[in-house]
Amino acid sequence: MTNPIQKVIEFTMKAGFITKDSNFSNFRDVKESAYLIEEALEPYGVDYLADSFELMKTTPEYLKNPQREVAKAILANTDVATVPTKVQLVDKYVDAIIYAVGSLGKMGLTHQDISAAINIVTEANMKKTLNPVYDDDGKLLKPADWDKYDPEYKLLNLINKRGL
Repeated sequence: MTNPIQKVIEFTMKAGFITKDSNFSNFRDVKESAYLIEEALEPYGVDYLADSFELMKTTPEYLKNPQREVAKAILANTDVATVPTKVQLVDKYVDAIIYAVGSLGKMGLTHQDISAAINIVTEANMKKTLNPVYDDDGKLLKPADWDKYDPEYKLLNLINKRGL
């Protein structure tokens, strides 16, 4: 099995998110925190949070992805008193990985299952790079024919194999 971290790096490079000119020095310009928040909110209704930030829930952006709009509002309304150091950023992102892997372990997945799941999702994400389309935030979008690449069926098989 291919190392799942290597597969993720390959995907981010192919998607154009990592280049030889990549510069992570300006924390305020990166969208990674918003994406992490968006993913955490994805399965939940967020209208009550949108109300807190007085977001217009009828805009095309909100109707398409309310979780992303709430995530952006959270960050826009957060005062970053000091720009995190690279060490703090590495710690933050590794903690996110640890929480994610720990949660998958709590579900009953083994480390082999988790590696397989990462590879399944990354393989599907690679299909987004065939004819890449990015939104205004620079996020790589799913192609119109995403149904044939959607990793949910393979993930369901993995979960069912474990009897979860």
